[in-house]
Amino acid sequence: MIWRCSISCLVLCSSLLVGSPVQRTQSPLDEAMTSIANDLASRAAVSWTSTAHAMMGAKWTTTNTLEQINTDPSSCLLAWTSVDANPQEKLSETYNVPLQAVLSIQVRPYSLSSPFEAQWDLKFSPETYLVGMVSGKIICGRRQLFKKSKLKSDTELPNNHEASIRFLEERTATRIAEEIRRAANLCGSAPS
Repeated sequence: MIWRCSISCLVLCSSLLVGSPVQRTQSPLDEAMTSIANDLASRAAVSWTSTAHAMMGAKWTTTNTLEQINTDPSSCLLAWTSVDANPQEKLSETYNVPLQAVLSIQVRPYSLSSPFEAQWDLKFSPETYLVGMVSGKIICGRRQLFKKSKLKSDTELPNNHEASIRFLEERTATRIAEEIRRAANLCGSAPS
């Protein structure tokens, strides 16, 4: 049997037989977790001013930063430390969220989430947005309160089934929420 091949066909056939070098790619979960880590690490500090009209219009500015961001695809864990600082105190909360147990992920304005808003008639400027996660498992973490750089309390998280990350823009919060939802799905959860 004699095969007749043109040069262009011969080049095509040889490239198909030899194949291209194998490119190693990340798994979809690795990609999702890397994207989340990069986005959280590049998030700038978020500052807002709170005005308490029921406290004679008292005003203070708070700045939120994220530290110690860690994503571990092998254990489906998303971890970070959220630090809220104002001139009087600093609140540091560390979260370790098991993504395989996430039940829901929502984006909501902080003004609708503040437990003190009605009591103190609080207003926030600018509005900030929370990516809130609810877990069916305990979210391990700590809450530390510092006043004048001295540790005043060190406790477990008060609501150990919820975690949130603050953003200045709703659009960014929604994008990050979708990334976390995708990672949670890849970890076996089906968050709403």
